[in-house]
Amino acid sequence: MSEKGNNLDEHEKTILEILNNHKGRECAISGERLAELTGVSGRGLRNIINHLIFGHGIRIVSSSKRKESGYYFPQTKRERQEFFRVFRQRGITSLTKAAQVEETSLLEISIKIVLEQCKEGEKVPGARGALSRLLRYFYENQELYSSEIEGLRCEVAPLLVDRDHMQEIKSAAEKANQANSRLLQELTKSIAVRETP
Repeated sequence: MSEKGNNLDEHEKTILEILNNHKGRECAISGERLAELTGVSGRGLRNIINHLIFGHGIRIVSSSKRKESGYYFPQTKRERQEFFRVFRQRGITSLTKAAQVEETSLLEISIKIVLEQCKEGEKVPGARGALSRLLRYFYENQELYSSEIEGLRCEVAPLLVDRDHMQEIKSAAEKANQANSRLLQELTKSIAVRETP
């Protein structure tokens, strides 16, 4: 058993020992059979398997295909991809329903979930890559997202530009505003003078 399998309780050890004989989708063991062998009920079994996955990082997958349904350790990239595809679609369907009920977008609810999963002070895993992909998508579709891009320029620019450079930008903007203000005053005076009889 790997380091990930340390600190397991008896049920978890038993389930892993059984699953060690079920490698690859064609050797999957049904939940019913696993429950029989371990004496753990269906719901309890699912909870234990979820704890092995989330709590111990053990890669256990399942299949619902008729002839190969059940739990197993994936042996090929294809098996992992198939599991990912099925559960990704289930997740998207569930999140879309939740987003509709909350009257928000799938993106907004997904970000909220990710942030809720992080403990305070922890980095969000994969944040840089996700933000980069989203910004690149906005950039490639500027006509569609012009208002979002403008909002981001205002909200996020201070995060992306170092303080010294940001101060230079603010100073230049203030000078430009002052120059515009003087120009506007001069134009107003000039118009007023012309309109005077």
